[in-house]
Amino acid sequence: MIDTKLMRLLRLEAGLTQMDMAERTGISQAHYSFIEKGKRIPAIPYLEAIAAVFGGTAKDFIVEEANPPTTRKVARSRTRESGMAAVA
Repeated sequence: MIDTKLMRLLRLEAGLTQMDMAERTGISQAHYSFIEKGKRIPAIPYLEAIAAVFGGTAKDFIVEEANPPTTRKVARSRTRESGMAAVA
């Protein structure tokens, strides 16, 4: 999971607009906006470019999920979506 709140906070503290970030990272402003709002997951090179603006690394924005889904939960969910009987 990407810490988009930290991303936005750092941008605002640096006095940068989303357009400034787009220019510094080579990402379109629209795509950067989607990333910052959590509507898109950035590719690692984009995440590295964003982090570099703040003197960090991509790892600085990656956080672990509190309750990641287990393999069994994911399999069950996919089975329900496809209408197949669950095998457990």
